[in-house]
Amino acid sequence: MFHFKEKSNNSGYAALTVTLLTVIVSLTIIGGFTFFSLKEVNINRIFTKSIEAGYVSEGGVEDVTYRIVTGKQVGSSETLVVGQGSTNLSVTTNGNQKIIRSEGKRDNFQKNIETRIDVIQTIISFNYGAQVGAGGIEMSNNSKVQGSVYSNGSI
Repeated sequence: MFHFKEKSNNSGYAALTVTLLTVIVSLTIIGGFTFFSLKEVNINRIFTKSIEAGYVSEGGVEDVTYRIVTGKQVGSSETLVVGQGSTNLSVTTNGNQKIIRSEGKRDNFQKNIETRIDVIQTIISFNYGAQVGAGGIEMSNNSKVQGSVYSNGSI
């Protein structure tokens, strides 16, 4: 008196359905995080290139300012390559003022900077060829000073 039960052909479908739903939900969540991560990486790249354009522009202004202050030649238009960016510089004169305009570019990003420098030339005159303290100056072997000597002591 054994009772045999007939096995149902529907067994396992519930487990398979739950597993598939779990995989689909997991892939959707992972895909969402991946999308936002890639978007954030792209935003950081754009921000970095924008900052680099600013540094390139500032570098151009500093270069031209240094050349003006040290008395080196500066053209009215210059191009300077810095790293992977470049800057176009223009220098104009307005009286005693130099106006420096820099257009720094890095890929599709651009930053413009304009600065003004007051250039005042002073002529310094030095009236003495040599200035000597209280000890004076002693010279020998047919040496001579071309110019004038100021001394608190004997010459």
